[in-house]
Amino acid sequence: MNAFLQGFKVPAKLYWESSYEKIIETQRSLTDLHIQNWLHYSFPRWTWWFLLFWTIFPLFIWWKYIDRKCFLKISFFGVMLSISSGILDSVGVQLLLWTYPYGLVPALPNFFPIDYVTIPVIFMLIYQKYPEWKKFIIASTIAASVLSLVLDPVIVYLNIYQPLTWQYYYSIPTFVFMVCFCKWVTIIVTGQDSIYKGVYGGKKTA
Repeated sequence: MNAFLQGFKVPAKLYWESSYEKIIETQRSLTDLHIQNWLHYSFPRWTWWFLLFWTIFPLFIWWKYIDRKCFLKISFFGVMLSISSGILDSVGVQLLLWTYPYGLVPALPNFFPIDYVTIPVIFMLIYQKYPEWKKFIIASTIAASVLSLVLDPVIVYLNIYQPLTWQYYYSIPTFVFMVCFCKWVTIIVTGQDSIYKGVYGGKKTA
């Protein structure tokens, strides 16, 4: 039995190119630095409490105001938006377009409260209130403008988010395209099933 189980053990030494070995070592060093930075400059300072608040408070608003009749459809839209926003932010961080100096916990991306909670909740409420495409795009453009031109400078001032080669106004079309794409995917996935067809003011969602 022991001999059988030995065959499933991970090798003590995995073999790859020497350049990748350097990447692994650098990644270990970066992880250690990230944890040290979090312990000394994030937890439990006011920035950490600020991020915690914007992780919990939007969820409270979402739970209080979400339309229970269309819970699954709206939630699906929110999950799609979380995934899309997280992917875009990961790409931006990797390409050094922007960075987030502080985070809730080292194990999660520093942009977790923004991408996986705050932004999805804002646009889920818009999606719920404005099911028609035209009104949805207008409301989303306004929200994207406020997020990009008002909220972003505030969190930059608070040193929570720092653009490196990115400009505030670049985010407006990015937000609008992202939420429209997520709405379109939601329609494709849930629009043909009567279980998910919500009615707002007597009108079916588009």
